[in-house]
Amino acid sequence: MLYRSFWIGLSRVQFAHPLDNPTVHSAWLDGTTVDYGRYDGLPIPNRDVRPWAYGSPSSLNATTSGEIEGCTQMFLNDNDPQWNDISCYALLGGVICKRNCSADCPNEDNSTTTTSSTTTAVGLTAQTTEEATTEVQYDEATTEDIETSTPNSCGNNSNICGADGWKWKCFKNGKCYSYHKYSVKGSYWKALAKCRKHHASVCSIETEEENEYVCKHYCGCKGKDVWIDMHRMVTEYGTNIVCLDGEDKKCYYETDSNSRNPWANGCPADASNMDDGKYGKKNCCVISKGKWKDVGCTRPISKVLCKKECVKPR
Repeated sequence: MLYRSFWIGLSRVQFAHPLDNPTVHSAWLDGTTVDYGRYDGLPIPNRDVRPWAYGSPSSLNATTSGEIEGCTQMFLNDNDPQWNDISCYALLGGVICKRNCSADCPNEDNSTTTTSSTTTAVGLTAQTTEEATTEVQYDEATTEDIETSTPNSCGNNSNICGADGWKWKCFKNGKCYSYHKYSVKGSYWKALAKCRKHHASVCSIETEEENEYVCKHYCGCKGKDVWIDMHRMVTEYGTNIVCLDGEDKKCYYETDSNSRNPWANGCPADASNMDDGKYGKKNCCVISKGKWKDVGCTRPISKVLCKKECVKPR
């Protein structure tokens, strides 16, 4: 299937609030230096040169949804692949993933996904015109701060629960997950990057049983906010909102009438509500004292709970 529009791994980085310093920089999600398509140091980087489409990258707040255009899509314009900056909450048809394939390792046939300990799967990081317009090439991803990974002889992390030192639990639905909490002191995107470095995702909470386990063992019960991975997504360029968890599945647990409401009083807020006037719309989520709160994705939160699927030891 040929997708007309899909995600690549280029994002906008801003070192201060837009009202204080509008200057922006570009960054690949895997830490690769941006050369091709670079627009660093421009308050409003209207480049209008390849690989960017006409008028892109645009200003900080260009979509009708009012979201900062902090991510990048590649799309076909009369069969000409071009880039456009877009809200990170937009729903696109697909994503191009990329990882280093230089390791001499055999193929594995596992029921759960395993990830090389020397790479992380990220959005495509194009560095040349040829790479962006012809085929997907591969490049090594960043691996710093991998604290608890235990690679086997071929460089792949074991997916056996507990093999990496993370605490784990199997739930009534038959799924097993391992968890670890990290200090992060930053935005949701920084929290996500932290988990990705450990081949995990920010924790999604799928059932009331899992919510109680997370609160009891890891986070949120002493009033400290901890990032979890549920967020709003903007459909198309309008204001329609859907809720997705960390595995890009629609949220069901928190809307199930048979479950206790996990939300704190007054949450979630209306989709148009801003977080304290400077952290953007309340499109991300934290857990505190066992209750969920929607917050702006750029709000600096001190902790993140990471989660990955694992196989119960025999």
